[in-house]
Amino acid sequence: MEHAPEWWYVVSGIFFVLGTLCFLVLIALLIKLMAAVNSLNAQIRLLSAKVEKVSEKVEGLVTEVHKVTTKVGGEASGVATNVNSLVSAFTGKAEAASMVLFGLTLLRGFLANRKSARRN
Repeated sequence: MEHAPEWWYVVSGIFFVLGTLCFLVLIALLIKLMAAVNSLNAQIRLLSAKVEKVSEKVEGLVTEVHKVTTKVGGEASGVATNVNSLVSAFTGKAEAASMVLFGLTLLRGFLANRKSARRN
């Protein structure tokens, strides 16, 4: 039975060591990524609470504006139009924020699934 040349063992050893190092670096990067996602998750919760407070204030403002426009009638239609455009602008921003939150929630779930799959 013939043996492989010595250089083959050296090259194989080098590739094994490099592959192991790359694997360890990937594990370290995954741990850092998970820490970053957890940090973002906390920030997202704070942002969600702030957005919720702002939306409650906007809803109250819309209710008050509706009362004013009902009392004033035709004269307040210009004010209602301005408020409507502000609410529309806010709604667009809130939709964008909800899309970002949804994407981050999906990313968090994906990472959690990967983490639990690796444990198994």
